[in-house]
Amino acid sequence: MIKSLNSKAFSTSNIFGFIICVIAAYFLFPSNFEMAIYPIQSSEYLWASLDPSWVSGLNYMSIKNLIWGKDVVFTLGPLSYLTTRVGWGHEKIGFVLFDLFCFLNFVIVFFTSYLKSKNKLVTSIFIFATAIVLPPYLGSLYAFVLLSFLLFWIKESLDNRNHVAYLFQTIILVLLFYVKFNTGLISFVLFFSAIIYKLIFKKEKPLFLILYCLLPLIVIYFTAIPLHVDIPNYIKYATYIVSGYNDIMYLERSVSDRHLFALIGLLIPTGILFYKIIKDGKTAWARNIFILFLFSVSGYVLFKQSFVRADEGHMREFYYCILLMVFCITDFHLKLENKYKYGMLITLIVIPFYFVNKMDPNAFAFKEKMAKTGYADGLKNFTSTSGFKLFPNNNQLPDNIKNAIGNSTIDTYPWNTQLLLENKLNFAPRPVFQSYTVYTPELEEKNFELYSSDKAPKFVLYDFGSIDDRYPLFDEPKLNLFLATNYTCKDTLVLNNRLNLLLEKTNDKKIKLVQTKEYAMYMDSPLIPKEGVYYKVFLYRNLLGDFVSLINHAPEISLAVATKDGNARHYKTSKGLLESGLFGTQHITTTNDFKDFMAKNNNEQRTILAYYFKPKTASLFKDKIRVIEYKITQ
Repeated sequence: MIKSLNSKAFSTSNIFGFIICVIAAYFLFPSNFEMAIYPIQSSEYLWASLDPSWVSGLNYMSIKNLIWGKDVVFTLGPLSYLTTRVGWGHEKIGFVLFDLFCFLNFVIVFFTSYLKSKNKLVTSIFIFATAIVLPPYLGSLYAFVLLSFLLFWIKESLDNRNHVAYLFQTIILVLLFYVKFNTGLISFVLFFSAIIYKLIFKKEKPLFLILYCLLPLIVIYFTAIPLHVDIPNYIKYATYIVSGYNDIMYLERSVSDRHLFALIGLLIPTGILFYKIIKDGKTAWARNIFILFLFSVSGYVLFKQSFVRADEGHMREFYYCILLMVFCITDFHLKLENKYKYGMLITLIVIPFYFVNKMDPNAFAFKEKMAKTGYADGLKNFTSTSGFKLFPNNNQLPDNIKNAIGNSTIDTYPWNTQLLLENKLNFAPRPVFQSYTVYTPELEEKNFELYSSDKAPKFVLYDFGSIDDRYPLFDEPKLNLFLATNYTCKDTLVLNNRLNLLLEKTNDKKIKLVQTKEYAMYMDSPLIPKEGVYYKVFLYRNLLGDFVSLINHAPEISLAVATKDGNARHYKTSKGLLESGLFGTQHITTTNDFKDFMAKNNNEQRTILAYYFKPKTASLFKDKIRVIEYKITQ
């Protein structure tokens, strides 16, 4: 950008362009300084407490100085509060620096493109389109905004040794690593790929590249201590969550116009980049192919993030972010040589506008983007507790329950941790503190180890539930087995018309699983459970199944539970959950059933005759599965 300014730096066109870029960046500056935490509204749906609980829970864990990767396992990290905008327990300087950094990046990204453009009107329209389509509250979108900035700075550093570009890349890499690990992981792949590209094709001195390569790693290492991060375990367990998410968190939806036009939105810049490779030929083939690689990987990640879960909120993320990502990594809008490119650019802009307007009732929000008094007032009045508004609330537990708990430690199953905060209880979270995210055996073992130690909570507030029609008992099978063995039902209560159990730890029996058998059986064979036996089941995808998992999501697997009353209940499951294990000869469907299970009050009609494992598409799996049996001992 500095080189571009050397010539006619203060021309009318440049001054006008700079004003345009500052206005566009101003649109994207936060309208409010922080987001407050409010009591959870009463709802008959258990999932209504899920998102508020992880938001407040992450701040609570930061306040308690818990170690990320050891005491806390989540894909969001210790700096995620910068994107959730929840200031409880934090200092305002962090928000200010982050907001100014993002504002500066927007201005530089927009103005650099404007200066280089031979179609300044078109580029100006593209800038405003990008600023308008993004929402006033970015929230989780910040991960893709930062990734887009990274793409821009990588592109800026490809042709020369740009120290400023590497400084910005370092800051962005560190932010992404501590804000949202899965996006941070991809960002390091792109960053290291750029280093390798320059080493091979630009013949830069290895010493400089090594220093640039080490800089973000050094910063991460030295910031891990004040941020309370166990780096190896932070990476290890966050990776398990990322891999498990793809296996179970998808929503099976028919292909819609949202999917189709998202693909078109990716294919247009991809096609133009391919055309550039062919047109430029040998003169810039390596650079053009690498730019295509950067966009392909980033676009793939954006598409997967948006369409694996495939609910309205996630799908909107694609249409919010695609223009910024294209703007940052491609430069075809800088020089439109023919009407076809004009048509493609117009199509690329229209698609997000149409779907954001269709999917977001508050689309574009010009008034909110212009008004920044909320930010100024929030900054002026901010304290580390100014956004903590949990009291008073209508979610108070009965006095006898709170008196029984007293100051003892308490956890909750499956995820309503905010209820404990609203009742000022001594919340002692397990590492993966919401059961629906315990996707893999390693994550399950992490929670089980804590409960098997002297750090196990004295009480657990228990509600038998899950999401996406999964079997709640097998979201955390070993933990549920531990609860049934070492806890007793102290009391019961009804919350939002749902029975809850107050479980109290009354035993300290160490559960051991002793392997007794290992065998293979055909996929369609029944697994007939035996009392006192724990099973780990291994299904194997074939190459086609792995390919489908890579480009879309893991092939769907159903767990069928056949009972003596003649019914067969089907649940959504995954490879990871089945490898975590299953047990039991009683089919548990309600919290009261779990209470009976703990008390060993068996119901003949709920007796399980067999478990069946049924992939929706059997051709994506191998014919045989592996089963390991363990005797449950104490």
